[in-house]
Amino acid sequence: MRVYRVAILAVVAAALAWTAQRIDWLAVEDEVWRARALPLLGAAALVVLPLAARSLRAARLLRRCGFHDIPLRRVAAVTVFGFSMSSLTPGGSGDLLRVAALRPYGVDAATAASIVVYERVLDVLAMALLLVVALAWTLLPVALAASVCALLGALVALLGLGFARWQPDPAALARHMPGFVRRRLPSGEVGRELLAPATLAQAGGWTALVFMSEALRPWLVLDSLDLGVGLLGAWAIFTLAWLAGLVSMLPMGVGSWETAAVWAFGLYGIYPSRGAAGALLLRAGVTLPALVAGLVSMGALRHALVGGRARVDRG
Repeated sequence: MRVYRVAILAVVAAALAWTAQRIDWLAVEDEVWRARALPLLGAAALVVLPLAARSLRAARLLRRCGFHDIPLRRVAAVTVFGFSMSSLTPGGSGDLLRVAALRPYGVDAATAASIVVYERVLDVLAMALLLVVALAWTLLPVALAASVCALLGALVALLGLGFARWQPDPAALARHMPGFVRRRLPSGEVGRELLAPATLAQAGGWTALVFMSEALRPWLVLDSLDLGVGLLGAWAIFTLAWLAGLVSMLPMGVGSWETAAVWAFGLYGIYPSRGAAGALLLRAGVTLPALVAGLVSMGALRHALVGGRARVDRG
């Protein structure tokens, strides 16, 4: 892991230096100051929608796993806190802090960790699918883009039908996993519930709602600069930057996120200085509101996070 991090740091530093020398920073400043405030405020305000959808998804999964007595406002606070921490930590690992935050409400660590990982897998799959669609529709001829999207839809449908028909047994899957993984798996009942087709369908629906609302935010940010990349182009740029930050395993993807964003803007014919302005505003308009929401939720969770006794509302 240490060798990997050193290699990543060297690659990110070289790419960042090469990109930075191509940027006119005075032009970047001019671009940022010319940005319109209303779309930026809209992007900041819209953070409520995907966070609410994430919270409702988490609450539904907890109920599916047998935890019916945790109030929605507590689930929301825990979910928003974990999501915001994932923006700060290497590889988005901060979301696992939800495991500790849910413990005072009676959720065992294995179940909480399974739900967090379950949601993250759904999120990454949804982002990857939307990225393929966005790149196809914005960079390929219409006929070819339609073919790619049709093929992708057919593949997803076949996988869904196959999974529903197969209905894997969690105990059988666990036997093929390393011992340290098996010891951290939830009970068989929880595993079966998470892998049930009905649960997957509901969680998939909430995930679609998360990203339908999430995609509007990068579009509004870039619209403030009149970059003309459209909704799908904005999503493609944002997702490519996010994936680069995730793979780099650096806190907040610092350096790799910004460099990838500038290069992604180049796919749409936007020169580096305007791309750098767009990257800075994406950071501010998309990441900062989520961090502010995380600070608010951390205040609501302060007793649980320091080991205080949480009061579970009933009825």
